[in-house]
Amino acid sequence: MNRLIFLDMDGVIVDLQNPVHQLHGMDVNGAFHRGELQMTDAELWGRTDCNWWANLPWMEDGRAILALCEDAVGAENVVICSTPAAWPGSAEGKLRWIEQQMPNYARRFILTPDKSWCANGRTLLIDDTEKNVTAFHQAGGASLLCPRPWNCFHFHDAVNFLRCGIAEMLV
Repeated sequence: MNRLIFLDMDGVIVDLQNPVHQLHGMDVNGAFHRGELQMTDAELWGRTDCNWWANLPWMEDGRAILALCEDAVGAENVVICSTPAAWPGSAEGKLRWIEQQMPNYARRFILTPDKSWCANGRTLLIDDTEKNVTAFHQAGGASLLCPRPWNCFHFHDAVNFLRCGIAEMLV
């Protein structure tokens, strides 16, 4: 049975955290992921536009994570799955980022407010947010939390952790 890997963008392959830090002059990422951020959407995203989203950098290990997924299930079975911010320009900017940085994925992506809608017995979600990973698993899909400084697996090397996790889940 072919498996599909749904691969998150922000925080997994795309560096959202450092540009948000630069935008606000403070580290808002840990608070954001813990649900403790005391900013409105307008305060958080108000200075962003489509171009800001389209020009975000890759995570340092983003290309390695993508290659790991492609090697595991074949590039044709990897789908970019991302939740746009509820702010004008985010969804369009994410699509432009995919077109510019990953043209082979320009027709292989899902933008959704709820990634668990994609969960089933042959899907694996790789995401950096514990809430998304838990919801996906509860909806019947497999999931792996990508280790990042803002989540509980922060002490693991992301590429090695995901390599082991993917191999285990695809057995």
